[in-house]
Amino acid sequence: YWNKDITPTDTEIENKVSIYPNPFSTYLNISGIKGYAEIELIDLSGIVRFHKNINNYGQIPVDKLSPGIYLLKIKSSDGTVTKKLVKCAG
Repeated sequence: YWNKDITPTDTEIENKVSIYPNPFSTYLNISGIKGYAEIELIDLSGIVRFHKNINNYGQIPVDKLSPGIYLLKIKSSDGTVTKKLVKCAG
């Protein structure tokens, strides 16, 4: 079975990008991106809680977010990847 929503490029960026820590509390780090990328942190109701353009590495201040589950969407020239992340209290 082939999922047509995942292209080889998307798999390539997914294997390169590192997002840590997860779960997170005060900061979220993103590394392994080649060049510029657009990042969005989205809550489960679909509201974009954070948006930023980064170059190779990014750090997101997340201390003001409520605990819960978020989606991090990264769009770059290598493709698009979305990861599920957990914000813990503290």
